[in-house]
Amino acid sequence: MVFTPSGTAQYFQSLGFPWLIGYLAIMFEIGGGLLLLLGILTRIVSLLAVIQMIVITFIHSVNGWSFSNAGGGWEYPAFMALT
Repeated sequence: MVFTPSGTAQYFQSLGFPWLIGYLAIMFEIGGGLLLLLGILTRIVSLLAVIQMIVITFIHSVNGWSFSNAGGGWEYPAFMALT
């Protein structure tokens, strides 16, 4: 709830991704979360979520270990990918 959808798209653009990826990430996180809660396509959605968290881990790897670093660290997304 920090960014609006357009702010999220701009943030993704600042990382070098196309702006459309920001909207796709929002749709996946909301839709995928609902599918997981409802027990629909859980294995597929879980695999996609793990892939997403691995990508996020690599993006945050330049920020260092600690989540309190500027931009956040890589340990939390790595932990989420493993759980």
